[in-house]
Order: sequence, then structure tokens, then C-alpha cells
Amino acid sequence: MKNQQIRIIDVAKMAGVSAGTVDRVLHNRGKVSESSREKVQKAITNLGFKRNKIASALALKKQIHIAIITPNFAKDLYWKDVYSGIVAATKRFEDFGIEAHILEYDLFDAQTFQDKIDEALSLNIKGVLLAPQFTSAALNALYKLKSKGIDVILINSYLETDNFASYIGQNSYQSGLLAARLLSTSNKKPNPNFLILDISSKADKAYHYKQKILGFKSFFTDKEDVNVFEKNIDQFQNKKQFKLILKSILNEYSPDGLFVTNSRAHLILDLFKNQLKNTTIVGFDLVEPNVEYLQQGHIHYLINQNAFQQGYLGVNHLAQLYIFKRLPQKINYLPLDVVLPENVDYYVNEKRYFDYIL
Repeated sequence: MKNQQIRIIDVAKMAGVSAGTVDRVLHNRGKVSESSREKVQKAITNLGFKRNKIASALALKKQIHIAIITPNFAKDLYWKDVYSGIVAATKRFEDFGIEAHILEYDLFDAQTFQDKIDEALSLNIKGVLLAPQFTSAALNALYKLKSKGIDVILINSYLETDNFASYIGQNSYQSGLLAARLLSTSNKKPNPNFLILDISSKADKAYHYKQKILGFKSFFTDKEDVNVFEKNIDQFQNKKQFKLILKSILNEYSPDGLFVTNSRAHLILDLFKNQLKNTTIVGFDLVEPNVEYLQQGHIHYLINQNAFQQGYLGVNHLAQLYIFKRLPQKINYLPLDVVLPENVDYYVNEKRYFDYIL
């Protein structure tokens, strides 16, 4: 039967058993005598039969429950693209029995993160897709999940522990190095002032922020003719207070180059784009206001962290693990795309395409 698709009925005929018996042997379910099992396995070998894994997954007809724990994007546009990737992947695999429970927490409230972890633990889940913004709470959660035999896929922020199955996201240290290189090659002024501006609350001080800053600083370790400063603004939700603090920082350091460690570069330009017209700005992520400032020439570089792909691949990894028994690679770094005014339309159109099909 070379070059022909071998069916279960072909195996059954050669083994002298029913198709139902072959099905039970393939899926290891129900009662099958040892002699019938041996006949089926011999026929499978002789015919070169390969089980259709997709059909097998559908035949099992059992629900596989997973929990997806990410920040609610209402307070940070970055997470909207992550959410879109998650939705796209859950739609792809819902016919295979993947039942996704999306549990969103408040990006600025650690207690809501813990509440969602507890809710996930109360469900009959096999795996979790986790975006860990609160490092200590996330480490505790990973320990609990692993102790219960629940697989965890991390996205966006790597954690220094072995209690997860796979990480998908950027190499944060390398993204800091990249940002430093972009500022260094774009500024020819003698003794430039480069300012790292970390606009994040103390509550969401995730591991990846620290790694970005370390990477940026390490680029200039042996360069004495560059001045590198670092400031954090954690009171950015109050616009009036944010403006006062930001104005004081910009007046103090007069930066020639500005590195914003997350997707919030647009918040700075909403207030001080005229004051910063001679400042080279490197930011992260293709949220709509950042893209507009890039197109207008106020932001010079955006490092794309592939938010959609993080969400999509995270769900995909769990589905591959449970449907096809494929173990995911432990570390999966996504490309750090440098987006310029000249190539931003490609990325914008790609996002519109995914929004359309969803």
C-alpha cells in the first residue's frame, strides 16, 4: 500500500479485528485482549501506519482547561496586542478541546494578581500562561503551580527560577544594549547626556525593567565621554504630578538621548515634545500613540517586543504540549525589531490584518 494513506480499517483487516478494537489500541482506552493488541501492533508495523494526531485529538473529545493570567489592557495599551494574540490562538485550538480561562489582573495592584492565581488554582487546569509583573508574588505562584503538577508558560518577563516549562519574550538585557547602541550611534555631540527614564510604579517593578537598565548601562561601561543617568517616575497616573516631576528631571539633565524602558514614551511627548525636539528618543512597542510620534519624527526608534506573538505562541505552546505531546523549548527569545519611520507601515498593516481576522 505504498504511497497510499493507510486507514484504521486497513489495519483492522490485516489484524483480523474490528476498527473499534484498533481505535482502542491506538488511544489506549477500553478493554482489549493481549492477543488482539499484539495483532494490531504487528499490522501497524507491517503497514507503516501513522496515527493522524489531529484526528486523534478530536476523537478523544475531552476538554483541556488552561488559565491565562495577564494584566488588563485598560490601563496599559501594550497588553492589548498580547490579548489579541491570546484570543487568536484560543480560537485556533478550541476545536481541539482547549478551554481557556482568561483571568486579568490590575497592573498596579499586586493583590489582584494574587487573586487571579488563587482563582486559577481553584479550577481544574492542566496549564497556565502567565505574564508575571510582580516578581516575588510570581515566584511564589510558580512554586505552588509546580507543586500541583501544573505546567506554566511565561511571557514578557523572565524569572530566575526553574519552576516553569517555557519562557517566550524578549531578552531584556539585550534590548537595553540595543537601545544604548542606537543612542550612541545617533548622537555625535561631545560628552552627551543619556537619560534612562523608567516610568513604572513600584508595584509593577518587574524583572525585565531591571535587566533593560543593566544592559543599557553595560554598553557604556568603558566609555568615559558619555554621561548616563537613571530616573524613575512612579507617580505617572496623576497627570499634574507627573508633569511637575518630569519637567524637573528634564531641566536638571537636559538629555541629548532618552531611553524609555517601556511603552510609555508617548506620555512624555504628550507634555514636552517641543522641549525634546533635539533629543534622540528610543522607546518600546507599537502602541498607537507611539507609532504616531514615530511617524511625526518625535520618537526616533521603537524596539518592537512582538506582543501579539508572545500571546499567540504562549497559548500555542500549551496546546502543542497537551494535544501533540510536544515539549516546548525552555527559552524562546523573540526578535528585537528596530522600527523606524521608514518601515513602521509594515508593522502597522500587520497589526490591522490580525485585528481584521479576529
